[in-house]
Amino acid sequence: MRGYNFDEKLSALREIEELGHSGTHLDQTSTLKNFRNDLWDPEIFIHPTLIQWRERGSRGTAQIAWEIAKKKIQDHTYKAEKEVRKELEKISLRAQKELLG
Repeated sequence: MRGYNFDEKLSALREIEELGHSGTHLDQTSTLKNFRNDLWDPEIFIHPTLIQWRERGSRGTAQIAWEIAKKKIQDHTYKAEKEVRKELEKISLRAQKELLG
């Protein structure tokens, strides 16, 4: 999973300042150049033929997105920093004592 790139070129700060909140950014050069970097997921938005769609199980976009999300959550591993783990362990022990006696 990648984060967002906020460097000035990609965030188009000048265009945002010029257009303000009342303008549209859809017809701006930076939007056209960069929208696929953040808003495009060809893994979800596929365009098969009707035959291919049926062969693949006739899944809708929402179902495909849900399956991808579940897999990413299942495959993700997270390990908190040592100090965070220690603090979480303290909280857990304190809660166990309070709740279980």
